[in-house]
Parts: sequence; structure tokens; C-alpha cells
Amino acid sequence: MKTKPDAPQEQASGSCFSISISPMLNKPWYWIVDSRATSHVCFSKTSFHFLRPVSDIYVTLLDHSQISKQSIGDVRVSQHLVLENMLFIPQFKFNLLSVSALVRRNAMSLSSSSDSCIVQDIQLSKMIGKGRLHEGLYVFDTKSLTNTLNSVAVA
Repeated sequence: MKTKPDAPQEQASGSCFSISISPMLNKPWYWIVDSRATSHVCFSKTSFHFLRPVSDIYVTLLDHSQISKQSIGDVRVSQHLVLENMLFIPQFKFNLLSVSALVRRNAMSLSSSSDSCIVQDIQLSKMIGKGRLHEGLYVFDTKSLTNTLNSVAVA
């Protein structure tokens, strides 16, 4: 992990909602797809490619309590997907992939079925990743993502 030298302080805000999840999912390579989170969240500092200081970040949790944060950064989830401005929250014990941040910032689409969900690059019409349903949550396992892009028709 590198810290960007002389990076200006940034400001960010957002909400993060969650429920109790399986302890199995508290590994850095699992990403829970969260349709209510407004920002991506990562709990593992070693996952960050860059980490930079920010000011005035407050994350609102499901119980309406707030956590103050001082760092955001970039995380390479796969060869073809780098998530920027990810919140670093070590108090979390799982990673969140925000649907709204993913499609807004990365020109991606996410589609779901009864047992899986697919992230695809809209411009390339290529699948970036596939998540599986686990205990009612869609979960991406970045260890199982392939390093090749697969063609997927854009709906």
C-alpha cells in the first residue's frame, strides 16, 4: 500500500447499511453487494493500492450511529476493476460493494437473478465479475474471478 505524497485533503460523505452476516465473509477477498450503501467500504488496509487522508467523513450505520473516518483510497478488486474513493473502515469485518457507486463511477451495470449477479463493463460489453447468492446476500469472491473478460450482451 502506498500513500499519495502531498495529496490534498478530500471530503466525502455517505451512508452504509448492513445486517449481521456470516463470519465466513470476513475475508478480504469477499465483497458483499449492497444496494443501500452509497460508498464502497473495505476493512483491510492491505487491500488498498493508494490510501489518502480525508476530513469530515461520517458513515451512518443501520442503527443510525455514525463512525468518523480519515482515509479513502483505491482498491484493485480484479485485473479489470479498480474501485476508487473506497472508504477504509477497519471496524467493519467485511467489505461492501456499493451498487450505486459501482454503476455511477465505473460505467458498469449490475444484473441479478435468483442465485447470482453479474457486473459488466457497459462500454466493452464484457463481464467483469459474477457473484453468488449466499445466505440472502450477493457475494463476489475476488479469488475466483478470472483474469479474462467474457462477452456478455448488454440489456
